[in-house]
Amino acid sequence: MAVILIIKTEEGEVTELPVLNKIIMGRSSSADFTIKDSKMSGQHCTFEMTHKGQLMFTDLGSTNGSFFNNSRISQTAVKINDVVRVGNTLIRIDEKRLSASERMSIGLSTRKVENEKTLPVMSAKERKAIENAEIQSEEAADKSPKRRTVVLDKSIKEKKKAPDDFNGVDTILDQEASTGDTKMLKLDSNAKEVVKKKK
Repeated sequence: MAVILIIKTEEGEVTELPVLNKIIMGRSSSADFTIKDSKMSGQHCTFEMTHKGQLMFTDLGSTNGSFFNNSRISQTAVKINDVVRVGNTLIRIDEKRLSASERMSIGLSTRKVENEKTLPVMSAKERKAIENAEIQSEEAADKSPKRRTVVLDKSIKEKKKAPDDFNGVDTILDQEASTGDTKMLKLDSNAKEVVKKKK
């Protein structure tokens, strides 16, 4: 089982490095993997795959230290979404190349990915389900009767103008406070005849 590390140097150069067992990183040519970084030590750190399939990071007593998700550390298990900074070099796991079993062994970090500007990609099945829900919602709206609320002034003599974007059956609201002798107006379904009722 190999984990691919994505290494981005201070100059913006990106390199992929597979980790099978243990790799020593540093500025020196004696390191297993040499990185040109002025703030790294000769043998700065190691990445090692454990027998449980985890990726362990260890700082080898470097002068400038190592940082894990912006916190200084000496040793830790690196998970998906974690970022290790050694000198001015950023290192993370290439999640896209992991198998399902490798993902389970390594685990997912609880760290929130910063500056994430894209939404997760939806599967075709999820997209179809959303489209079907929207169609059903539109069909239900077309079948339900649209009502327009017409508000009468306090004298109940004339209608106030309702918004032009409403269509359908009128409903009349009385604005007067209830006195026990409230007058109610009711329109028939064709909105032609007004009938006064007294309670």
